[in-house]
Amino acid sequence: MKPEIIEALALELTKAIINERSKHESSFDITDPALWVVIYDESLKNISQEAVELEEIKKSNKSTIFD
Repeated sequence: MKPEIIEALALELTKAIINERSKHESSFDITDPALWVVIYDESLKNISQEAVELEEIKKSNKSTIFD
């Protein structure tokens, strides 16, 4: 998977996480840049791991939900 796609997916996941957390936490400050960076880094890590696992599955010729 291209790095640009992984980064775009991480950004979308970050926005979704922040949106959900802001609905449930009244003291949640969505304008805090440090929060965005931390959540983006976590999202990027998670998306990257999933992309690696997907590539490993494809290489082993196992079918995936994307086939």
